[in-house]
Amino acid sequence: MRPFPTLASDDVHIWQIPLSGQSQLVHALRTHLSADEKQRADRFHFDHHRESFVVAHAAMRQLLAGYVKVVPENLTFIYGEQGKPDLAAKRLSTRIRFNLSHSGDFALLAVAENLTLGVDIERINPQFAAEGIAERFFSPDEVINLLGIAAEARAEAFFSCWTRKEAFI
Repeated sequence: MRPFPTLASDDVHIWQIPLSGQSQLVHALRTHLSADEKQRADRFHFDHHRESFVVAHAAMRQLLAGYVKVVPENLTFIYGEQGKPDLAAKRLSTRIRFNLSHSGDFALLAVAENLTLGVDIERINPQFAAEGIAERFFSPDEVINLLGIAAEARAEAFFSCWTRKEAFI
C-alpha cells in the first residue's frame, strides 16, 4: 500500500473520482456516510444520481480521512451559509480545506491546507449553453466574448467560463 500524500503549505491536490461503473460498491460505500448524507442521497429520484452522490461523498470521506488520519466515518462536517461543507475542527490537528463537485461520470475533489478553494466540473451540454443563460449569469464583457466565438466552439467556451465562476463562488 502506497503512503498517503502529504500537503505542503502551498499545495492543492486535485482528485478525479470516477462515478460510473460503481453500482456494485454503492451498498458498501453507504456505510461510510453520515445519516444526513444518506438522507440527502435518498432524496434523488433517479438511481444513477443517488449512486453518484454516494460514490462521490464516500470517496471524499476516504480521501479527507487519509489527510487527517482518522477513519472516514469519524469525520464531521459543518456547513456554511451557502451550504459549503467544511471539516468540523474538533480533534483535528490540521486545517484541511476542500471542495467537491460532481457531474456526469466524474467528481473532482480539491484539497489544500489553510486555503479557501473551489472546484467545479460540468458535462458539456450544448442545449444548456444558451445565450439567455449567459446573459443572466455572465458579465457583459463575458457575453460579448462568448458571442464572438465560432458557434461550434461556443458550448465548450460557455462551460469553461461557467465552471470558473462556479469554482470561484
